Amino acid sequence: MSDEKPTHEDFITAPTDTMMFIRKEEMQLMDEYIEIIKALGGNNMTVKEVHSLYWNPERKEYNKTIKTVYRHLDALEKAGLVKVVGHRKPTNSRLTEKLYSRAAKVFFLEEKDRGPKWWETEEGKSQIEELAAVVWEYYDIEDEDTTKFKQLLKQYYDGWDSTVIDLFEKTQNNDVISDIFSKADINQIKSLSSFIGILGAFSKYPQLLESMLKEIKK
Repeated sequence: MSDEKPTHEDFITAPTDTMMFIRKEEMQLMDEYIEIIKALGGNNMTVKEVHSLYWNPERKEYNKTIKTVYRHLDALEKAGLVKVVGHRKPTNSRLTEKLYSRAAKVFFLEEKDRGPKWWETEEGKSQIEELAAVVWEYYDIEDEDTTKFKQLLKQYYDGWDSTVIDLFEKTQNNDVISDIFSKADINQIKSLSSFIGILGAFSKYPQLLESMLKEIKK
């Protein structure tokens, strides 16, 4: 048992929401400050802790000043992507520090801003190509033509994507799902939603799994 005494105590007054639908502009802002968004996923951090993300060990200095970090957090807070969830009180001190976190554990683009499905983008097409190649190598398939299998993968992701979005929409009105997700961390939510997505994809396209296995075993 450790004899180390706690150095601080955190007081949370505004817990992170489970999910949030955002606009294209807000998603672009997330991409701009992705280091902060990722770090705040499941973590409550002070400004100093966020600033530490930009420490450059090779140069032994910060890539960004703490004033710049304040501006980043302010921009994210004004956009509703980050919020102050409470404060931290160091031991033996009256001073407190604000604690920041993501406004929601999971962000989804609003339907009108979603644009083309990710697997129809250049990056998505590349990922489909790579996934098909890995499957072909894993199963030692001699036939080099992966065209049909890639079409089946797109069908799978279409079912998966629509199911997961529907799941998070239901979260807003379903007390059981909302309660489970509110207590889960981001990785648990991803695991749960991914499994539901898999079930949804094969439920939407009942012959999909049989068609995939047929391509693998040909």
